Amino acid sequence: MLAPSVLIVAFAGFLIFGVWSVADPASIGPMIDWDVAASPTAKVELQAMYGGLELGLAALIAWCLADRKRHRFGLIVVACTFGGLGLTRTAATLATSGVRDFHFWGIGLELFALGAASFALRRLPRET
Repeated sequence: MLAPSVLIVAFAGFLIFGVWSVADPASIGPMIDWDVAASPTAKVELQAMYGGLELGLAALIAWCLADRKRHRFGLIVVACTFGGLGLTRTAATLATSGVRDFHFWGIGLELFALGAASFALRRLPRET
């Protein structure tokens, strides 16, 4: 029951953040110092890279949720995605001064998701 729970939460996070990024990039831009009102390029980049990528990940996780045999793969996707984000954000934040609080929240959530997915993976029965 742990694996589907982690996948559902990851799906919801990807879906919500993806829709938000596509629908209202002007509310996200200031959190990352992007002036999407003044730069159409920044707006499209935020919509595509944040919105489109997040929606694609939500679709992939939904596909993994649809079949129990794909739960392991879904958890690996979640662990790799959030692990890559969290570890890179941590290293970049340590190397850079003056970052916004957004990054500290991101680090916490991303590393928590990495831990949850990793723990859920360890609890799955071994495949033969």
